[in-house]
Amino acid sequence: GCGMSARPERPEGRPRLLRRQLTRRELLGAVTRAGIGASGLALVGCGGDDEPAVERPSVRALEQAEAQQDEQEPQVLGTHSRTESARAAQQQAAADQARQAAGQEEAGTTEAAPIVDPLEWREKYHWRHLSERSAEQGAPRRGGELRVDASRGFEWSPFETGSRFYGQGARLAPLLYSQLMSAAADDDTHAHRTQIEGDLATAWEFADELTLIFSLADGVAWPDWSPTNGRELTAGDVQASLDVFRQPGAPQAGAYADLVGVEADDGEGTVALKLARPASYLLNSIIAPQHVIIPSELAADPGLIDWSQQARGTGPFRIQLSGGNELFELKRNESYFKRDARTGAQLPYLDGVRGLNFWLLESLVAAGAPDALGSRAVNWERGELHALSASGVAEAQAMLELQPDAVMQVAPPVPGSGLQYRFRSLADGPFRDVRVRQALSMSLDREALAREIYQGLATAECAQNWTFAADGSTDWGMREWPWTLDELGAHFGHAPAAARELLAAAGYSDAEPLPIALDAPPAVLPTGDPAPESSQSRLIELLAGQLRGSLGGAVAVELLPRTFEQTDLGDGRSGLLAAPNSEAALVYDAVGTAAAAWPADPDDFAYAAMHSGGRLNSAGIDDPQIDDWSDAQRRTYDAGKRSELLERIRTREAEQVWRLFSVAPYQIQIRRGQVGNLSAPYFGSALGAAPRQLERAWLGG
Repeated sequence: GCGMSARPERPEGRPRLLRRQLTRRELLGAVTRAGIGASGLALVGCGGDDEPAVERPSVRALEQAEAQQDEQEPQVLGTHSRTESARAAQQQAAADQARQAAGQEEAGTTEAAPIVDPLEWREKYHWRHLSERSAEQGAPRRGGELRVDASRGFEWSPFETGSRFYGQGARLAPLLYSQLMSAAADDDTHAHRTQIEGDLATAWEFADELTLIFSLADGVAWPDWSPTNGRELTAGDVQASLDVFRQPGAPQAGAYADLVGVEADDGEGTVALKLARPASYLLNSIIAPQHVIIPSELAADPGLIDWSQQARGTGPFRIQLSGGNELFELKRNESYFKRDARTGAQLPYLDGVRGLNFWLLESLVAAGAPDALGSRAVNWERGELHALSASGVAEAQAMLELQPDAVMQVAPPVPGSGLQYRFRSLADGPFRDVRVRQALSMSLDREALAREIYQGLATAECAQNWTFAADGSTDWGMREWPWTLDELGAHFGHAPAAARELLAAAGYSDAEPLPIALDAPPAVLPTGDPAPESSQSRLIELLAGQLRGSLGGAVAVELLPRTFEQTDLGDGRSGLLAAPNSEAALVYDAVGTAAAAWPADPDDFAYAAMHSGGRLNSAGIDDPQIDDWSDAQRRTYDAGKRSELLERIRTREAEQVWRLFSVAPYQIQIRRGQVGNLSAPYFGSALGAAPRQLERAWLGG
């Protein structure tokens, strides 16, 4: 999220000193040790579309089931057996593979993860190389099961508001349900710009500034199960879906704030959206994965099915097995209505998709669950895993060594995904003084943060979407990569002397220091166990050290760790309560901008997060000029005017430092060489941002 994620990150091994770099040996060793019993997975709740839901067992139940299975014949999940002998063999083989990949022959030797040049990596692993490789691979092939890492979690119900530990709502729902439109993504599509393509909609147009009309595809059939019974999709289904999702409290409601009515014409196969005011953000907002079309029967009564185990969608796949947040298996929807526009072939190409949540599995191991399935590294090396998001440079390099045929892509950070703090109050207290806010920002060495935490593969965060900023050097007229420190302005550069002068002018000194309470990561897991070290916890500690080092005795910095406590944050969101109550507290939002926003459009980063009445304005920003600019940019359909207004907004916040930004890591996607059409867009991971592309993904030999 825009502060720390509401769930802790996947463990990266034992705690380390802050400035000590992660080694390949340590990383491979850590992930090799992680896993969960295969019998536990076999017992996880599952069911087809007509089967009742099965309750998911607890960790204790998984442990008991593992013990009961010890004397039974092996039951294989993938290539992993339940028996002790197979478990031992797997662990030994994994250890040998890790040692070989790390290239370490003497025990105890270490090799620091190298600091990389982000400009070099951006070019070396640019998305255009996927297109070049696609041309070499030839036509897509039909068949096979794609096996992916689903560590960010998954939910199938579009009514899901998001889990605090696993994911952000129905992020994979488009694999089961169709949308009006979706984000274009495959090897031949520009990965770093937002491109919209039709899904159920074959055409769309603004008849006027307040009327958006969609023409729907013919011959789209719902599943041949109750309550849809194989009937055709109608414009009335689209109307019913939009009507239920624009209701207050629905996770999709923010995108429909200006929608006042939906008119369906079943005879013409059209749906007209009536707006109270111009809404230039609408098209880019409704390509988010949560905006799916469901049958009118389920819109009227969502309780007719168990959404966690069943689906009634017109998407490319259907549920074969759904094990809570641990794993899923999908099979091809043989009645899918779409063909590949480039090849004319029936979609999807894949027979099925299988996902494992390795973050959850490895976290359960850390909590004491049995060890049998193996880590991402083990499954990746053996070919049981075809695609994953690397947690950083060290893991990416290790995975490339384990599979030399792998293809890597470096995608820009998600706008707003880096650690950022909001000030407890901009209206009163010490942070009302802009000099204090500027001094804190200038005390940070963001380049050092990027080196120490992300091996250099990170950039300064500012939460704004740069792809809507004009740039004459690109062929589409907008930026492809984030701003540099120089472009972001003087208050993003590291200037300790100037920062101390500002703080002194505001009245703070060694004799009267500014007290700062840093809202820190949770100290314990929901189980009560100590929370594992994460990149964000190390980042916060380093940030605290920089504040002390740059500002000396003029600040008194204290870390105030949180504990897990669920709370209703309104607008269908939930998250963790902030622990600090001091007026001098810097607080990160567990469900801040990025967790609730859809970065394919800047609206949530400008209007929702910075307008005085914006639903995400937890920072307390109250500036009449920002209100005018942020409202105007979401009303005009002129891209040039939007870009100009967004630049004004970004520049003003950079001057005022209403939020304290650090750095955001670039995204690293890795896939096996035989995988085609699986690209990571700039605004999220391959599955998290553009799941629809799996209808065109394919597996070669």
